[in-house]
Amino acid sequence: MEIFMTFILPVLIVLAISALLGFILAFFGEKLEVKKDERVASVFANLAGVNCGACGFAGCEAFAEALVKGEVKLDKCRPTSSDKKSKILEILKENNNT
Repeated sequence: MEIFMTFILPVLIVLAISALLGFILAFFGEKLEVKKDERVASVFANLAGVNCGACGFAGCEAFAEALVKGEVKLDKCRPTSSDKKSKILEILKENNNT
């Protein structure tokens, strides 16, 4: 009985607390999830990715978010090539039509 009280019971208590906290974290992880616009990732993938700040934003991801929201024009990004800019415009136009 002494082995049970010394070793097994504390391990069972810690396992129960861990399982409970795991379920709570999983539940709130789904409920409080921050949804991101999928277009931002597509636009970001086509930007030059140099994070130069010439556009006035902290980095390319912030610039991509502003593009998707329509807060800025694409011509602010100078390092991105013209073929990538045309792909970005296609992404933005496709999602505006649907």
